[in-house]
Amino acid sequence: MTVITLHRMKQLKTLVLFGVFLLFYSGSSMAQGDPRVDQASLQIEQLLVDLAAPLAGKAAEGGEPNNGRLTINVLPFSLDQIDGCKNFEAYLPSGRQLAAKSVVGLRCVEAGAAATRSSSPPLLVKADVHIESSQYVAKQTIQPNDVITADSIEARSVNLLTQTATTKVLASQLIGRRANQRILAGSIVKLSATRGSHSVRKGESVRVESRTAGLVVATQGEVQSPADVGAAVSVKTSSGKIVQGILSNDGVVLITF
Repeated sequence: MTVITLHRMKQLKTLVLFGVFLLFYSGSSMAQGDPRVDQASLQIEQLLVDLAAPLAGKAAEGGEPNNGRLTINVLPFSLDQIDGCKNFEAYLPSGRQLAAKSVVGLRCVEAGAAATRSSSPPLLVKADVHIESSQYVAKQTIQPNDVITADSIEARSVNLLTQTATTKVLASQLIGRRANQRILAGSIVKLSATRGSHSVRKGESVRVESRTAGLVVATQGEVQSPADVGAAVSVKTSSGKIVQGILSNDGVVLITF
């Protein structure tokens, strides 16, 4: 098993990522003392490290202490299939990608000035890969239109490789946004369930102001479609009339003539 911890340092206003590599083996065929198994395992681990490092660096941006911690465990395997091979090359088989349950190919290469691949069939080896990351959940129920704060969410440790695109969210992306819907305590806070703090959604009640010749007439209206600050938005007034205006920074829809 290989454990890699990525720490974040701020020095001279520059973000520096550096790795501390801790290498140890236990509970596998690597403990049998076969140097070929050790060599092959290291080849596999190095390949997985190279593939996982960019993702681990991204996870470290989450701000939690262990974010970016990378653990690789090559499962026990036998070299009987490529017995007699002394030089190995690890690769990712076609159609495969880095995953929590990864499969790595191991093929034999002939030694020499220009190493060539042997005709021996490749060996497929399984490995567990864990990139520690944070998934943010609601500490208490968040009501529609509530502003997401650091106190309303908390980090839950997960394997980044098991997360979907909708759950790969940083705390900095959530804080300051408003909830589009009711988010129950303990539920994952998805970015799609929030909106910018200075935006409106369909059905939201807003103040509508008509301004002309220094005269301001105000009423309430219902937003007909979502919009961001500075964008045109259609609003249905209390009289049933549909008007269009510009959403201002303070959430008021301005209609000018």
